[in-house]
Amino acid sequence: MNHPDLPAIGDPQLKLEALTHGSYSNEHPGTPSYDRLEFLGDAVLGFLVGQILFERYPHFTEAELSRLRAQLVNQNQLAYLARFLEIGPEIRLSRSLARDDGQDNPSILADVFESWLGASFLDAGLETVRDFVEELFIPILEQWEQSQDGRSPKPSPTVDIKNMLQQWALEKTKQLPEYTLIDTAGPPHAREFTFTVSVSGKVQGKGSGPSKQMATKQAALDALKNLGLL
Repeated sequence: MNHPDLPAIGDPQLKLEALTHGSYSNEHPGTPSYDRLEFLGDAVLGFLVGQILFERYPHFTEAELSRLRAQLVNQNQLAYLARFLEIGPEIRLSRSLARDDGQDNPSILADVFESWLGASFLDAGLETVRDFVEELFIPILEQWEQSQDGRSPKPSPTVDIKNMLQQWALEKTKQLPEYTLIDTAGPPHAREFTFTVSVSGKVQGKGSGPSKQMATKQAALDALKNLGLL
């Protein structure tokens, strides 16, 4: 799939800010990081993708629209797009983080993708960002539509279940999900962990697994099913 070029940012200081990780700012006091621009870009991206989905799929329920948007703008997807658009080499990092290949870190790449959109919004306006987002995401949706054969959307195997729950929780409650270990069973060589996951103090799911990571993923999956998002 061909991707459009990143929208240009005419203000050189704004461009540098969009590419500056907090670790670089710590090494260079007084240098602003991209955190505020990321916040803005996340909001702009969520709005534009939401509008595309709202207009493109008038028969989808709110839950289906939320699920599909979460798939389109999750960390893995945005990091993939950032790599394809070759943002990584331009990111300003601390010396230690740069040595540790921080420019290919999925979380950092996704953050910078959003901060760039935030800077572009401030520099060139909403319509410039809208054009870019439509050029980028509509072909992705077209490919997805061809694979669905008219069925309701389902999460792809690459979707990060915990991230999907986190995005829903932040949108609905402005709080992160909380995972609580409630049981550890079995001998040391065959442990089974059980976690619950709560949103705003209410338990939404429960899961077990041979590792804490797998158990929390199962809890998140159970929560998404209970919430009607899967």
